[in-house]
Amino acid sequence: MKILERLGTVFFFGAMVFFAVQHFLYAIHFAETTMGYPWIPVPRWLAYFVGSLLALVAFAVSMQKGTRYAALSLAVLLLLRAPLAFGPILLATPRNGGIWTSFSELLAMAGASLFVAGSVDSHSLSSARWAAILRLSKRLGPFLFAVPLLVFGTQHFLYAAYIATLVPSWIPGHLFWTYLVGCAFLAAAIAILTRRLARLATILLGSMFCFWVILLHGPRIFHSPQNGFEWTSGFVALAMSGAAWIVSARDL
Repeated sequence: MKILERLGTVFFFGAMVFFAVQHFLYAIHFAETTMGYPWIPVPRWLAYFVGSLLALVAFAVSMQKGTRYAALSLAVLLLLRAPLAFGPILLATPRNGGIWTSFSELLAMAGASLFVAGSVDSHSLSSARWAAILRLSKRLGPFLFAVPLLVFGTQHFLYAAYIATLVPSWIPGHLFWTYLVGCAFLAAAIAILTRRLARLATILLGSMFCFWVILLHGPRIFHSPQNGFEWTSGFVALAMSGAAWIVSARDL
């Protein structure tokens, strides 16, 4: 399990490094095609700020210095960005499946960040308030990670015809895989929320996302290396893979 935890940490925070680079490139070139959802166009100063924060968080975790505070900072960033960026759009167009996906991706990554913060040994903390915050983070993190999986699973049934077009052409039975993945999302969410077979579910979930990076996103990036949207989608999948493996390696 330690191997999965380490690999999950590399995947998740490695994706944050990539997102930081994307924000810097966007701030420099101010081109919307530099990155895609769930990162939307923002003022240059904000792009620099977000990019710097993402880079600092990844650096702190890699050095194992202030991991709990770095992960909490990342969670706050993602939790603020989700409703501020996508809340108004969802209120105006509540049936917009694409926006629900982006909103849920940010929530899932925030949940993983909270879980990381809460899982760091808190016995050395002198403040009882901080210890309570970290315990709450560990309980809330899996919930925030699991609820978006319900959204993803439901979308695989509501938008099955569209999602089937995303399956590589050389793989037969596009609709079959679409429905199977939808069931996998729902089953993983239920397992995490009920804490029954959660470890097995998150190991399999992380493996599924990892396979997507290799089989789906990798070829799309290879064929469109200048498309920031494809790069973003690929690294979101990598972050989700890492997040699932992080959750699987620690007790809920």
